Amino acid sequence: MTTKLTAFLFLFVTIVFSQNQLSLIPQPKYVKTTEGQFILSDKTVIQADVQMFEAQFLQQAIKQQTGLDLKILPVVANNVPKITMSRALSVKNGDSSQTYALVILKNSINILAEQNEGYFNGIQTLLQLIPSTKNKKINVSCVEIADYPKFAWRGMHLDCARHFFSIDFVKKYIDYLAMYKFNTFHWHLTDDQGWRIEIKKYPLLTQKGAWRKLNSQDRECLRRARVDQNPDMLLPSNRLKVVNSDTIYGGFYTQQNIRDIVAYAAQRGIEVVPEIDMPGHFMAAIAEYPDVACSGLVGWGTLFSSPICPGKDSSIEF
Repeated sequence: MTTKLTAFLFLFVTIVFSQNQLSLIPQPKYVKTTEGQFILSDKTVIQADVQMFEAQFLQQAIKQQTGLDLKILPVVANNVPKITMSRALSVKNGDSSQTYALVILKNSINILAEQNEGYFNGIQTLLQLIPSTKNKKINVSCVEIADYPKFAWRGMHLDCARHFFSIDFVKKYIDYLAMYKFNTFHWHLTDDQGWRIEIKKYPLLTQKGAWRKLNSQDRECLRRARVDQNPDMLLPSNRLKVVNSDTIYGGFYTQQNIRDIVAYAAQRGIEVVPEIDMPGHFMAAIAEYPDVACSGLVGWGTLFSSPICPGKDSSIEF
């Protein structure tokens, strides 16, 4: 009896969740499939301001995904197949700045939103619905979608303190966050193992604090790269250098690098939240500026590094 009940429940759940379930991550709040298909081709036009970032992003994304190079025009005739972005949406649920509706008809694709973040989310959903194929004509199923985020904070974390990641990698990481409608990038920039953000008043933070002798994790990565023949485990050669016969590993982001990343993320509806660890996990800074530590406490204790001393004026100023 139990086996039959389990099988029945499994079948029931499968049927229920298979209805109107498109291959979208995350699943929108409202989905209604309709009859017909929109034919995406080189005759399709994106109707928008040519200076609009979201329109340019959509143009480049479609070109990369399908090979089709669509034009962006501010005005398009009614009989021309087009993708439009219109400011026309009002909802009571969720964050209105990130809310969107996507309506795919036989002769047009319409993205409706109140703000640019909504347009961008609608574009990400549309890109998931467009097959990745290099054809001159691509069928996109007609559908009506309305969506808004369930949670205000939807974030992911990247630890660049323990292992340095290049600017190109960070941007690629942000692209993936945007694809799945995350809106917060938690950027881990300082820890015992490395200081990654340029502070011009304290140049030693990056001149020395951004670099370290190879630690046990670094050596394990190199061992796995050798034993498993996995080049992905190698430390990037351009982040290694020899100083006083010691091989050190590291790197940092200039203030301009940081500004570029913040702007890049903002265009994609993502807020950057930096992690500057304190009072503990501060060895990369304390080793170069020991005056911020409590008297005689510079280095590693039994389990953890000594913290910044919060009772000293010099620590507060720092």
